[in-house]
Amino acid sequence: MGKKKSLYELLEVKMNASAEELKKAFRKMSKKTHPDKGGTNEEFQETKQAYEVLADPKRRRRYDETGEVDEEQQDINRTIHSEIAQVFFATIANAKDKIEHIDIIKEMVKVFSSGIQSAEGIQSELKGKINEYEVLRKRITNKESDENIFDQFINSEIGKINESIDNNNQTVERLNKAKTMLEVYECEYELEEEHDGPMWTTAGQYDKYRRRNKICEEFLNDFT
Repeated sequence: MGKKKSLYELLEVKMNASAEELKKAFRKMSKKTHPDKGGTNEEFQETKQAYEVLADPKRRRRYDETGEVDEEQQDINRTIHSEIAQVFFATIANAKDKIEHIDIIKEMVKVFSSGIQSAEGIQSELKGKINEYEVLRKRITNKESDENIFDQFINSEIGKINESIDNNNQTVERLNKAKTMLEVYECEYELEEEHDGPMWTTAGQYDKYRRRNKICEEFLNDFT
């Protein structure tokens, strides 16, 4: 049995590869290892995991230091994949009869970006609430001793708020990772203007046609 390839070898990149180089390598290798392109499901999953680890600075640093991939993060990634799949189908359902004219990936990125913005807004409100309690703490004193029962009340409430902040931080991190995963994909869509024959476009324009069911199938295979 040959030596197991490193995550860098799986993506065919150097250990000092930049984020952009990793992204390009993943696009190339995911096409090469995809079951529909002659690869195997095992090879494709290894490629996907390699990118997910190396695209995350914390996980990449841990892998570089220990050579190990944390199992807990794999569970988080499964959650992220599930959320991406849910947004994918919701985007299709909302598009209804205009699905051919919509850049599905772009619309999905908008959903996650909106979620990130909302979560960050909540973070700001929670931190503001803590500041309000701290100001209030200074205003209430015990005239007869140093004991202050309101300190206990405020500390308890701030503790709960900090828990909410930690949970919200995890949400922001998860949504950002989902957005990053989507950024290596592109979706062809048909221009709404009249033209001779189907014209599909991504960042540029491609004069070719691909059945949308095939696009959906290939995208979903990546996250199930």
